[in-house]
Amino acid sequence: MSKSWSMNHREVSYTFGPENVGEFLRKNDMDLICNAQQLAIIFSAPNYCSDFDNAGALISVDETLMYCFQILKHVDRRPGLMIKRGI
Repeated sequence: MSKSWSMNHREVSYTFGPENVGEFLRKNDMDLICNAQQLAIIFSAPNYCSDFDNAGALISVDETLMYCFQILKHVDRRPGLMIKRGI
């Protein structure tokens, strides 16, 4: 693993340096990545690790920079319950 990648303090994800961000932006023809925690607390994993009874959220920003939040409530998973998803 590159020296610019490291395990975060919670040991559930990784942190990375500015050179990784620059490479990602170039490869994906993007100009900017916003750290959601610097704008608003956004957490996209409802019922995180099955230990937290939290909702998740996404922020959508359009071309005029108008934004909206989408709240993601967690769904209880019961044995034998199948969720049919469209393709």
